[in-house]
Amino acid sequence: KADLAELSVVVEMMQQETKSATHQSLTHGTISQVIGALESGAPFAFAIAGLQDFENLLSPALVAAAPYGVPTADVLARAFPEQSRTALIAARTTGTPQVSGSNRVGDFLRSQLGMRSITPRAGNDPDAVLSRAEAAIRAGQVSNALSALTALPESARTSMAEWIEQAELRQAAQLAVAALSQRLQKD
Repeated sequence: KADLAELSVVVEMMQQETKSATHQSLTHGTISQVIGALESGAPFAFAIAGLQDFENLLSPALVAAAPYGVPTADVLARAFPEQSRTALIAARTTGTPQVSGSNRVGDFLRSQLGMRSITPRAGNDPDAVLSRAEAAIRAGQVSNALSALTALPESARTSMAEWIEQAELRQAAQLAVAALSQRLQKD
């Protein structure tokens, strides 16, 4: 009887360990599905459902984005040039005109032709800020692009509000998945 009781305890422990390992494996698989969905822009509500045991760890940003997905870095990069032109026009029309005649002519021509810098350059003017933000988003660095855009004048940021919102959604979802994954690895 004692041997049977001892064997029963060992079997129970093994079942618990197997159940825990299976649960951990499924959870890591679910996190991988969410990460894959973030990279492809696909909805990931199905994967979030697999994390119902960790509902208290899911960020509101991740839950809100799950049914629709988030824009990919590539989608954001493709949309940036047009948004950048719009922001430059807004900044140039609300900015103070230059004193020098040659700068006014150059500003007029750049404004009329929609010219903008496409390589990153130093400076605090909207064109320079947007050139650095574009370089960051092309490199897939959403947070760096968003940081750069904070230096834009209000009129330019307002004209880019939709793009900024989409980039912030992507950034929040990525941060939430990273935090969740870290938390699950600790447990």
